Amino acid sequence: MDEVMRLAVTLAEAAALRRARPVVPRHLAGIVLALAVAGMAAVSAVGCALAGLWLAALPWAGPAGAPLIVAGTLLAAALIALSVAWHLRQPRPSTPTVDATALVLAALMAGLSAGTRAK
Repeated sequence: MDEVMRLAVTLAEAAALRRARPVVPRHLAGIVLALAVAGMAAVSAVGCALAGLWLAALPWAGPAGAPLIVAGTLLAAALIALSVAWHLRQPRPSTPTVDATALVLAALMAGLSAGTRAK
């Protein structure tokens, strides 16, 4: 009976180690490069949009009002990003998950202990 319990514990530890090992995608460098290019393109697009806003606001807002409009737009974007980050930081209640390996091992051990009892 001790050997069976040791085997069950060894199998449970092996299953836990398999889940704990980090999985690295094969094309990690390509993914990182694509994300870097996408990030630079997004920053460039925002810069172009702000320059266009400045030029569009310049005739009717004047040389002092156009920078204020662009600054207000950037401030609103920063507050939205801060709000999103704040809501993502809040912990969410998680539902407990059941590991199939642990469940099978528990059923095996329960069956073995029930089968070895004297009747």
